[in-house]
Amino acid sequence: MTNRVVLNFMAIILITLALSECVFAVTLRTYYYQNISRMIITHADTSQDLFNRFNQENPSEENGKLLSSILKSFDTRKAELQVLNTNGDVLTSSSGFEVNQKVHLKPEILSGKKVIDVAKMPDTGEKVMNIYVPIQIYSGTYVLRYITSLEDVDDVLTLVYAGAATIGIIIALIVFIISLRFARSIVDPITNIISAAKEMAKGHFNIRVDKKYKNELGELADTLNYMADEIVKTNKLKSEFISSISHELRTPLTGIKGWSETMLLSRELDRKDFEEGLNIIASETNRLIELVEDLLDFSRLQSNTLKLYKDNFRFDELLKEVVKSLKIKAKEKNIKIEIHQLKRTVIHGDKNRLKQVIINTIDNAIKFSRPNSTIDIFLKDSYEYITLIVKDYGIGISEEHLPYLTQSFYQVSSKGQGSGLGLSITKQIIDLHKGKIDIKSKVNEGTTISIQLPKLILENK
Repeated sequence: MTNRVVLNFMAIILITLALSECVFAVTLRTYYYQNISRMIITHADTSQDLFNRFNQENPSEENGKLLSSILKSFDTRKAELQVLNTNGDVLTSSSGFEVNQKVHLKPEILSGKKVIDVAKMPDTGEKVMNIYVPIQIYSGTYVLRYITSLEDVDDVLTLVYAGAATIGIIIALIVFIISLRFARSIVDPITNIISAAKEMAKGHFNIRVDKKYKNELGELADTLNYMADEIVKTNKLKSEFISSISHELRTPLTGIKGWSETMLLSRELDRKDFEEGLNIIASETNRLIELVEDLLDFSRLQSNTLKLYKDNFRFDELLKEVVKSLKIKAKEKNIKIEIHQLKRTVIHGDKNRLKQVIINTIDNAIKFSRPNSTIDIFLKDSYEYITLIVKDYGIGISEEHLPYLTQSFYQVSSKGQGSGLGLSITKQIIDLHKGKIDIKSKVNEGTTISIQLPKLILENK
């Protein structure tokens, strides 16, 4: 991965450098060539102004003297000058050599435009710049052809190009070293995180990623560490759950097995003992059924297969029905259940599932209330919501446990009774109804559970 990051990074840098070098080379070459042509054209324009100003009185000057005068006025040491007629014949040259070869003149030159072209001399192969400047002398038209060598300029450009290429190579080396360090700064943490993740995948959840990384890598490391902590916590809860549920299953099974064997083998049981045995078997069977139902509900909720069958129903009547059924259990501990602010309330929801929520909530209140105490239930009604409040005055729960009460398998005490799924299932059913649950508690003062559910307001009939 390091090599891939470095190669990709270097490819981008090298392409950028190559494009920059090309643009620099073209720009520099254009600049030099334009300076040469501009300087010669400026010289020709200035010379023409001077020539016209000082030679106005000699319109009948002989051709030879006229050409000599033109050559003298327009010549420059920076280029060879040839004077051509409109047919392309070389009339005279500053080099003194006779040129018999005819020059092809482009139409734009004959129309009065200055033309610049770069070519190679046919005899020597030397690279030159040809600058054609049409001039009007008296009543005749001539073409000045300046020929300047580009060999020296190209030699300078070659040195500049070589220097630029050297600088580019140095920059590329520096970038390579930086990109290598940069790649390692990315890849090394990823490698360490991958290594830790592999160990976690093998079940070694005591492994932690160093929290020395920043940005997204730091967030990834924190996420893996958090995941490992949660897995450890979940495994611990599952272990405690297995231990707890094993005890919860063993107790009723032991009672059922003991009484069934007693009823089968003992011939001395009277009708009262026989009925007591059947009642215990029935009670323990119901207890087993409740445990199994909790596990089934939890499984459905975890797999998102639990379906709600919503309809309009009287929530106040459902609450009275549940309280009536639980008063027998509360009476065993001499606990009074009182309902306050009860009035006709219709909501839209799954009646059976919400009944399960009410049962779990009040049953917990009974379980953790002190004998001879009271459980107060309030049903508050607003325009959009109803709020069910169940308040007991029992042993309470310490603050450190409150955030985890609705987690699956969580129990405040490892010796606690039940599966640890009641509040978890309750919360998930409330969530499915788009509601909220809030638990407040203080040790030795009691616990208050508030459940808020959206309602459907109907006119009273």
